[in-house]
Amino acid sequence: MAWFEAFSEEACAQLDSISRFVYVQEPAPSATDEQLLAICQAVNAAGPERGRAFAEQLNEHRRVIIGMFGSRAPTLVLGPDRADEERQELLACGLVAEALANLGYPDFRDVLVGLALHHECARRLKLDPSEVFDDAARYADEETAALMRIFGRRRDVTLQRFGWREIPTPGGPRFEPV
Repeated sequence: MAWFEAFSEEACAQLDSISRFVYVQEPAPSATDEQLLAICQAVNAAGPERGRAFAEQLNEHRRVIIGMFGSRAPTLVLGPDRADEERQELLACGLVAEALANLGYPDFRDVLVGLALHHECARRLKLDPSEVFDDAARYADEETAALMRIFGRRRDVTLQRFGWREIPTPGGPRFEPV
């Protein structure tokens, strides 16, 4: 247990040091993406109970930074030169980031718009979105978890329906709101 408390303290300090204004301008993948991926990997490895305990330590700034990684994860998942295992782990970590960032988020519609990118990635990786979303939902509060589980089972999710367009780039697809 002591290792996770030390990890949480260090991870929160790292999150505090990241400027959202700088991060949003960094091209993906970036060193900040790797730093946030490592945090999400540790939370994922620690399990849902510790993950939810970590989420309780996230103030608004930390939640925004984790959420930004969750939003960038689909671009990283579909980037070039990644093995399937790496893509799957990125997708899982991106969804865990979404679960942590959206704890108690007041407008479920905004959450669904962000989750649509992960749904698309799961399908492109030939994964069952319901399984991927169910796994990540374990890290969320009850309301967000239910939302994630239901959304993972939807078969009508498309980028266009949820307000996204895909822009091809040499570094892989980039997603922009329509």
